[in-house]
Amino acid sequence: MSEKDVVGFDDYISDFEEIALPEYHNLAEKLLLDALETCEAEEMLQVELEEALCRDKCSHVFLFDATLGGNAENGGVIISYMEFA
Repeated sequence: MSEKDVVGFDDYISDFEEIALPEYHNLAEKLLLDALETCEAEEMLQVELEEALCRDKCSHVFLFDATLGGNAENGGVIISYMEFA
């Protein structure tokens, strides 16, 4: 998977960097890849950011939609960033 395989990847990175402490900005892509390993197609993909890593000392969840319909290059799944909470 690469950033071009995630619809809204730039928005995810921007939101992540807005919330995470600067020293953890580099974790955005790793946390997304880790979440993808356990996600099933057609379910909500969640990337959790622990409170200790956040500027506001609250944990946050970044939500992605994972739907079937991609091609062999992206594993047959379309991943779209939705929002964070």
